[in-house]
Amino acid sequence: MSSYDRDSNPYLKLNFWEFLALSTVMLLFFPWSILVCLALYGIDETKLIVLAVIEDFAKTLLMVIAVVATIVITIIVLIVMWFKSPDDTVDTNSRFSSEITIYK
Repeated sequence: MSSYDRDSNPYLKLNFWEFLALSTVMLLFFPWSILVCLALYGIDETKLIVLAVIEDFAKTLLMVIAVVATIVITIIVLIVMWFKSPDDTVDTNSRFSSEITIYK
């Protein structure tokens, strides 16, 4: 087996629908799909297919985590803003403001 070169993996160059079909079949028939790939394509092609599926799964998982984290943080900020009491507002008429005063 040769070392893995991501740029030469032809399965990462498939379009969305082709790779969706490939990864769905691979995951639905998991143990048997690996054996069929080994028998038909050999160990090097099977390795490329499995690595492409794993890489796609990792990208999808990271994207889902990022979207869920963004939604959760947004909801938390909105809840905090909703329950913020009116007494916590900033008084703009206070004596100690940060404005610059020019004396003549």
